[in-house]
Amino acid sequence: MTNFNCRDVNKFLHYWSDCDEDMMKFIEFGLKQGVETNKQEIFKSLTVISQHRPTYFYDIFYVKARNMENRKFVVGKLLISTTEIKLSACDPFNEDVSNEYSILELVHQKRDCEEKIRKMEKEFQGYRDAEKRNLQLELEELETKLSALNHNYTF
Repeated sequence: MTNFNCRDVNKFLHYWSDCDEDMMKFIEFGLKQGVETNKQEIFKSLTVISQHRPTYFYDIFYVKARNMENRKFVVGKLLISTTEIKLSACDPFNEDVSNEYSILELVHQKRDCEEKIRKMEKEFQGYRDAEKRNLQLELEELETKLSALNHNYTF
């Protein structure tokens, strides 16, 4: 078992997310003694959803890999306690994480759309209103799909 802090875990998750091929199916991180579990730091800049009902010992999170080209294990299921983190890499088409994968995909698309709108508002103030309106309609459609699909997760 390793001795990581939250920043180390975040770096590893980014490496896993961006990797060109599947690295592993399971890994366990021990947290350094005295390190508080800072989930914001662990998941910084990643697409993540969390389950509303944590188990007794673990909080459950799902993270989506960014690089999915040559990989099949593209959903990471994380169990986080106060002393350790367990990461299982899952194939959303052969394991029971297809719903989580669909939600993660929609959350990713929603964030991209929101970022495009923010950028457009900042750079083209008043210009490209039709393009901005199309993005807002796309955003509304993504939010509708998310509410229909998502009943157990926060993002």
